[in-house]
Amino acid sequence: MRRILLAAVVTALLPFAASAQSRTSYASTSNSSSMSAGLLIGMEDFSGDTGLALRADGVFGVKYLAPRVLFSGIVSLGYTNWGTSSGSIDPFTGNGITASSSLNMLKIIPAARFTFDIAPQFDLYADAGLGFYYAHAALKTTTTTPGFPNTVVEASASDTGVLMRFAGGATFALTPSFRLGAEAGFNPYFGDIDQTSFTLMALAQFRM
Repeated sequence: MRRILLAAVVTALLPFAASAQSRTSYASTSNSSSMSAGLLIGMEDFSGDTGLALRADGVFGVKYLAPRVLFSGIVSLGYTNWGTSSGSIDPFTGNGITASSSLNMLKIIPAARFTFDIAPQFDLYADAGLGFYYAHAALKTTTTTPGFPNTVVEASASDTGVLMRFAGGATFALTPSFRLGAEAGFNPYFGDIDQTSFTLMALAQFRM
């Protein structure tokens, strides 16, 4: 009879013990000091003009808003390069014309990140950030005329402005300190560059 009563008491208390353990775990992690670094490589597209995009992230875990939702702060340093070149020959004069252009952009974007712990090894996240960019554009044309020196014309311009980043991604843990994943995002630019780009990037994340 004692064993039956003991078993009944244990069975009744198990849900309360599990709940208490969950609350204790959540309380112990409600303030997180975790820090990680991310490296991303991919593409950035402006209405069909696609360039190489690189980015480095510093991610600082701030606080668990819920047992499986972590709020983090991010500082991102990004670089994108677009480049084109073309050439043609005038069939009447025989003159050759080649043109090349490039746009290089540096970006620094502080952002907020919400990470959702979907499974033990699988996370989803969403970013929202506001930052600044510096852009440098260059154009070079070379005209080749038979019997005469080449004519080279060069021009360049720089611009700074504000941009935003709205992105979402997924990561998969290969080890407790290393994750791989992918991210897609939209980046509204303001200033002389007044349009929105689309980014698609692969990422590697390292826990410090």
